[in-house]
Parts: sequence; structure tokens; C-alpha cells
Amino acid sequence: MRKRSAEDLLKVLRSWVGYGRSNGKQKIIIDIYNKDDPTHLPRGYKVQYGDSYCDTTVSAAAIKAAMKDLIGKECGVDEHVKIFKKMGIWQEDGTIVPKAGYPIVYSWRKAVQPNDAYSDHIGVIESVKNGTIVAIEGNLGGEVKRRSIPVGWGYIRGYAIPKYESDAGQSSGESNNGGKTESGSTKLSKKSKWIGVVTVNSVLNVRKWAGIEYDKLVSKPELKNNDPVHVCDTIYDSNDEPWYYIYLDKADYGFSSNIYGFVKAEYIRKQ
Repeated sequence: MRKRSAEDLLKVLRSWVGYGRSNGKQKIIIDIYNKDDPTHLPRGYKVQYGDSYCDTTVSAAAIKAAMKDLIGKECGVDEHVKIFKKMGIWQEDGTIVPKAGYPIVYSWRKAVQPNDAYSDHIGVIESVKNGTIVAIEGNLGGEVKRRSIPVGWGYIRGYAIPKYESDAGQSSGESNNGGKTESGSTKLSKKSKWIGVVTVNSVLNVRKWAGIEYDKLVSKPELKNNDPVHVCDTIYDSNDEPWYYIYLDKADYGFSSNIYGFVKAEYIRKQ
């Protein structure tokens, strides 16, 4: 009999990327969850189409990949963590370097490690490369998407480490296909996709990572209205809001080399 691996779970999740409320396809995921042993739904609750469905996505993928016994089934993240603990697969340390196939749990109520606050959101690790984690998550901005974050990010609550029967696609923490940011690369691209200008009345901070909780770049902490930027990639912060990974061209600013950083997408207009 074929051994079940992390890659089996990830294949299901990749096939759902883009499923969401805008196209109604989140209903497919929710139906898989509800139709699996419908008389014994966790806590007796049938998930509604308008509900948040991040954990429903993880559970439905486990159901479809025939590994519910390895991951468990829940629609509430904090309740699922209790299941992970009972199964003996919960890792409380959010600073570890995870592997592909690990469910990742977030708490938005605390921004530093160790983070033991209430569990708010969940996804599954697709890859880890050069200190960047890529996870596939349901209900991220209303659909199934990929999120890129640094290893040890303060909002990570912890991980589940399922007892997969095969290490296929898991040994190095990287999936066979690699993770993707919105640009489609396996990591944040450093190549300019388009040029934009800053649209603020005061100043715009350039930060070390996507999110206002991260430090400003000391080398170029602020931008002004109409300053040019090269947009390389897009990622989402802890509130599911888009940020651009940009560089400031040395020719425009008189630097000795290009400077890279993150700015909130809403303050950049394509030129």
C-alpha cells in the first residue's frame, strides 16, 4: 500500500489555490468537510458558506488526501490545537525551522516569540528556503492563497508535526514544486516588475518586512510623494493586507547600491 506523505496533502492544497468567495469555490472545500461523517461533525457544527474557513481548508485537504487520522478534523483553530496536543504532534516553539507539510498556526494577538496566545489562523507549510516560509492558507484575503513570512515570525503560534508515513517532499522542508509568492517565484523576486510612485501627503516608511510592526530601514526610512520605486513582488501581512517588496534605484537616489524593503501597497501607484 502506498505510504502517505506531506506531498499528498500539498497536492490537494495547491489544486485549491484561488478558491474563494469571489468565485464561490470555497463551497467545494466546505462541502468536503461537512459531508465527511456528517452525523459526527466536530462539536456538532456544520460549517456555513459565509464562515471563516482556514481550518476547514486544512481539515478538508486531510480528508481528501486520506490522512484525517494524521492531522485531525476541526473548523476552529484553537480547538484543532487541542487535537494536535492529544495526538502528540504539537510543537509549541514558533522559532523552529519547519518542514513542508507542517500545519502552521498563528495568533494575531501577540507579535513576538514565544507566542502562546489564542489561536486565530492556520495553514500548511509548502516550503522553507533561505529563511523564508511559504504556507498555503484558506480564507487568506477571502481565498486560498500563499503567504510568505520569515522563520521565527512573531505571529507564529506553533506547528503540528504529523507522523507522515513517507518523507517524500519533506526532508529539506521544501516541496517539489517550491513555494510561490504572488509573483510566482520560489522566493521574493529582486527583479523590477514595474515602476511606481509614492502617493502620500506626508511620508511613507520603508520597512524590513511586511507589516507596521517591523522596523524601518535605517538607510532610507521615509519616502515622499512622487518618489519612484521599483516593485518586485507582493506579499501579505498579518492582517491579510498586501505589501510590495520594492527597491530604490541607486541612480534615482544617489545610493552606492539599490536598497530593498517593504511598503504598503495602497500607497504606491503604477506609473
